[in-house]
Amino acid sequence: FLNKTVELDYENVTVQQLKAIMKEFGLNHTGKKIDLIDRVKTTITKIEERKRKDKKQSQEIPEDDKDLNFLFF
Repeated sequence: FLNKTVELDYENVTVQQLKAIMKEFGLNHTGKKIDLIDRVKTTITKIEERKRKDKKQSQEIPEDDKDLNFLFF
């Protein structure tokens, strides 16, 4: 989704193009152009927040694992 929408020119994109992208990814593809653009931007924000959250969680080591690291490494 991000690959298709990150560099999207919101000024020149057509409603049909927006609807096609949204339909391809299973998103609600009905409404006016401004509604579709808002929905795309909201989805991009949610994806980026989720990626940051997942990255942060993968960097954290649970306390239980910290105690065991000295045994294996």
